[in-house]
Amino acid sequence: MQKINKVLTIENKVFFKEENFYSLSIPRGLEILVKAGDIVTENQPLVKAKETENVIEAGYEGIPSVTVGDNVQKDDVISVKGKIIPKKILSPCTGKVVKITDTSINIEIKPELAKKSIEVVSPFNCIIDKVSDNRIMLKFSALTLNLFDSKGEGAAGRVVYLPVKNIKAGKIPEDLVKDAIVITDKITMDTYPLLTTLGAKGVITNSIDYYLYRDMIILAVPVGIISGFGLLDEDSTLVKYFSGISMNVAFSNTAATKFASGKRLAWFDTIYSRLLIPEEKAPVWAGAYKFDLGKAKIS
Repeated sequence: MQKINKVLTIENKVFFKEENFYSLSIPRGLEILVKAGDIVTENQPLVKAKETENVIEAGYEGIPSVTVGDNVQKDDVISVKGKIIPKKILSPCTGKVVKITDTSINIEIKPELAKKSIEVVSPFNCIIDKVSDNRIMLKFSALTLNLFDSKGEGAAGRVVYLPVKNIKAGKIPEDLVKDAIVITDKITMDTYPLLTTLGAKGVITNSIDYYLYRDMIILAVPVGIISGFGLLDEDSTLVKYFSGISMNVAFSNTAATKFASGKRLAWFDTIYSRLLIPEEKAPVWAGAYKFDLGKAKIS
């Protein structure tokens, strides 16, 4: 008997919302350059090191991975929380660990390196919604794709659309996948490990085998599903959209808090199982959908 694949109905999946919020964690001891209500552009600096600041107090969770006296590089893991889905806290700077408390790890840096080693920029065009000592809340409009399911810790990165037939070892330029949210039509047993090895920030598949997804327990990067389990057809409108915004230039070597140059950034939110892609206005094909109590509906 011939198998008939189901097709995604985007009416129940996609909507445009003018107000979305993205929270940026700010290491203590930095000077915040923006205030609530400011309009900022992509890659605009949001903080800087204070002129006299040479000790950065980095908040952490879980168990410290460093001890007093250790030398650390920017983005080294300094603590880990959880075993099944570990949450890693990264060093905000290069320096030497001088003190560890129950809530923070103090890292001493040379004054001349302070400005170079700390950089937090806006990931996209947005409005500053709220500012506190250690957090900046960004407000932006975005196209939202509700996912069937997701697991792992959320991430942000440039969108790369790659059909599974093109995901082969030795065939993908590493810079194409590194720090990207990779969207594909399906995942095989080899696809996910390969993409994580190449440095992907997240993997979103249209469909996946149920047992393969169930057995994905220890995750290097988050994984999400658009349509469901099995072998399901992709929605042609979404494929065209993802292909159009897909990053098609090499990434530059930038700090972890600064998103690499490319076409479009997306936020893979695993708490609410959704993919948010900043857009100033709704695409024509999504213009009829409005946000209502967490679901999309036709107006």
